[in-house]
Amino acid sequence: MWQRNIGDRHYKCAENVIATSEGEIIVSGIKTTDSDIENIWIAKLDSDGNTLWEKLLEDEKMSCSQSLKSLPDGGFALAASVSEKNIPDADLMLVRFTSQGEIIWEHTEESVNKNVWPECICCSPDSNFIVVGWHGTCMNDIRSEYPVFDYDLFISKISQDGKLLWSKNIDSEGSEGGNAVVVRNDGKILLAGKKETSFLGKVGPWLLLSNENGEVIDELLLPFKFNRDQAVEIINSSDGGFVVIGPGEIDPDYGRSDGWIKKFKSF
Repeated sequence: MWQRNIGDRHYKCAENVIATSEGEIIVSGIKTTDSDIENIWIAKLDSDGNTLWEKLLEDEKMSCSQSLKSLPDGGFALAASVSEKNIPDADLMLVRFTSQGEIIWEHTEESVNKNVWPECICCSPDSNFIVVGWHGTCMNDIRSEYPVFDYDLFISKISQDGKLLWSKNIDSEGSEGGNAVVVRNDGKILLAGKKETSFLGKVGPWLLLSNENGEVIDELLLPFKFNRDQAVEIINSSDGGFVVIGPGEIDPDYGRSDGWIKKFKSF
């Protein structure tokens, strides 16, 4: 129907896109400054792809938009990783915007000597925000030919006015992380991700069920079928069950990729 090219050499990439109830489009991504700092870029397009406005979160820190969520009031929330330039650790930042792109508040959760990648935002029944992702570090030189990573799944709950309510770091026997989150009808939190490495050989798509305070109740490891297999999206279904989709990002160097979709009656 239409195609648009936006920006110049400073526009590096678009990471997320969502449609509003009015048919407009919100896009978030990365734009560089003249000093080669990567910052969060957001824009709103009309239904024909014309740019209504765009904003750049200018800062002296490197920042990367990871997840975007539309809100019932017409605004939206964005989760990002932020770090000092050339410093190999990143903090979690959550920003709430109006429908016109004006910042309502910013929340930063510091993570000393660790990297944080927030992969998904979900709204809880009490109108607060739940963020899930990867949290960890490189155990050797990240610039080496074979960097060794150790990551855990993290989940944080942030109030509707930008205050941290609680944060959990879920560590297993290897490296693991979270890609998606939904809140079930009974208030429990369902997380989707992967176990990437394991001293016990247990790897593959990973589902966890927690209570409303982020305390794990149960977990399920799905069969590992192919390289980079993981659970990347979770959707509640109208019959009380849920749907899980995988595997997600595939290395372009591989000649082929496979995917799957699974429907569950309950956890």
